[in-house]
This record gives sequence, C-alpha cells and structure tokens, in this order.
Amino acid sequence: MPRSRLLAAAAPLLAALAAAGCASLSKDQCLQGDWRQIGYTDGLAGAPAGRINDHAKACGDYGVRPDLDAYLRGREQGFQTYCRPYHAFDLGRQGTPHNAAECPESLKPAFYFEYDRGLQLHRIESEIAERRAQIERNHW
Repeated sequence: MPRSRLLAAAAPLLAALAAAGCASLSKDQCLQGDWRQIGYTDGLAGAPAGRINDHAKACGDYGVRPDLDAYLRGREQGFQTYCRPYHAFDLGRQGTPHNAAECPESLKPAFYFEYDRGLQLHRIESEIAERRAQIERNHW
C-alpha cells in the first residue's frame, strides 16, 4: 500500500487516539471522584497547580465538579514526597526538569542541592555514553 494511502487510512484512528489522550482523567475517574487521591497523584508527579483546571474541564463533560479542598489536601501530601531529597536526586540523574517551586519552603534547599548533584551525575554519565559511542563508531 502506498504511503499516502496508508496515512489516509490511519488518520481517523490517529485522531481518535489523540483526542483520547487529551483528557486528564477518564470518565471512571471523574465519576469515582476520589479527589484526594487525584491530588496526591498530581503532587507526587510534580504537576503544576493549574492541573486541577484540566481535571475540571475533563470531568465537566460528565457533569462532575472537582472537590477542590480534597484535591488540594492530597496534592500537598503528594508534594511532601515529590520534594524529598532522594526524589530530587533521581529527577536530576534522569535529566528530568523539576517543579520545586511548588515545594514547601523548608524542603527547597535540600531539594535543589540533591537535584544539582543528580544532574551533575546525569551529565557525566551522558558524556561517558557519548564517548563510548564515538569510540565504537571510530573503531569499526
């Protein structure tokens, strides 16, 4: 099948998948309405404060309004874990951007310190991997 016909045939499926991926929560999650858990999960992932707006929009399609108080309590608990130094180090080592601005002030200094340590290690490991790849390319 020519490429253009394949793309034309796949376009409706791709559009449906893209539309499904836009919703921040599923219908079941909206109807279940465990807003403390949803907030906790968002906090644990370091999601920005505006994430609740995405949830409100997604759940509005099903006539569900978020419980903001429960969501914020859960989000705060999630950020207590997200902002721990060991997690900051892991984020840095993976080269993943952070959202430390949302962390409690008392946890920020250790978070930044460990994130920077992890990021330094990430850069060193990336450099080693690049050098190894160069050696392999030049060797063969």
